[in-house]
Amino acid sequence: MSRDEMEQERVRVGEFGDEHIGGNKGQNIIASNIALFTRVFAGIHFVANLIIDNHALKAVIKG
Repeated sequence: MSRDEMEQERVRVGEFGDEHIGGNKGQNIIASNIALFTRVFAGIHFVANLIIDNHALKAVIKG
């Protein structure tokens, strides 16, 4: 192992490495939440469109 590799390892093991890993976890949670809420809102949009279509069909059938 070279001297540079040993220095990099010390940096990764220390406080900087701990903060770096913690930052990635936070970013992963945010990305996961964005994906979840995107699906939730898409589902709400889908249901809303079904309700609108249902009202439109009732109006056409009665009309």
